[in-house]
Amino acid sequence: MAHKELNISLPLEALLEQRHSATPLSNVAPGNGPWPGPHRGLKHGQGLDFDDLRQYIPGDDTRHIDWKVTARRNTTYTRLYREEKERLLTVALDFRSSMFTGSQTLSAVTAGLLAAKVIWQAADLSNRCNLTIQTDQQLHTLPPATGITTALNACKLIADTFDYAIKKRDANAQTDLKPLLEHLLANGRFTGSVVLISAGDELGTAFDQLMPVLSQSATIAWVLVEDPMEWQPMPTGRYGYRFKHNDEFVRIDTASATQLTNVLAQYKLELLDRLQQAGARTVSIRDGMSEVVRHLYQWQILA
Repeated sequence: MAHKELNISLPLEALLEQRHSATPLSNVAPGNGPWPGPHRGLKHGQGLDFDDLRQYIPGDDTRHIDWKVTARRNTTYTRLYREEKERLLTVALDFRSSMFTGSQTLSAVTAGLLAAKVIWQAADLSNRCNLTIQTDQQLHTLPPATGITTALNACKLIADTFDYAIKKRDANAQTDLKPLLEHLLANGRFTGSVVLISAGDELGTAFDQLMPVLSQSATIAWVLVEDPMEWQPMPTGRYGYRFKHNDEFVRIDTASATQLTNVLAQYKLELLDRLQQAGARTVSIRDGMSEVVRHLYQWQILA
């Protein structure tokens, strides 16, 4: 069987291509109503979309009194309007060094493509979208905005940050996600719902304090990036790896391959439990990008 070359690049063209896969998966017809965003809120408010009539209550805005109905029924009635609401989404992307590994494709490549797909989907729905990317060294951010231009800028930032991170990667780096989580919390109401795309490595001790606080104010979808080698039995053979700048080798037989699969499965269960205990909803990339997007619609993060 021919050896498949490892995909270690994330060109801008590949991110732009994700635009053509952004097909709405909900019944919402974006942009068809008189509200500024394409989504009707669940509460009555001061919007422009008429919803219902009820008898006047002292304190109601007198500008909303329906005088025709009031005259006809000889009782004061006020018009209720559906609250205007605009979806706000933050795509949080993990480009730390631990994401630059993989058996067929770097985890960072998979994560970047999925981030672009979600962002194009949000643009198609006229959602306002933030982008925050964490590398070992710093955060790279794009403020919330809507439209195609925003998606183009986001794709450019993803491509540029990927190139930066792959050059700066350090196999011994142990940067945790504390800077990213603190940034999302600091953004407050400008964060909105969060799609966090990461393999979940090196979460850090602050994770268990910061993530539950974040999940109380925002819906968090954690997309777990997994490599096929993590859920498929490893073929037997001799494998090379690099440890402390030295080339090492290990031989994998059937017994050790089974043991490794079991260890990885247990690790994933513990990771999923930790994420869910912190309030994050989880979905794995192993189910495919379209399935991930379907879950985001189901959770009303995209709608």
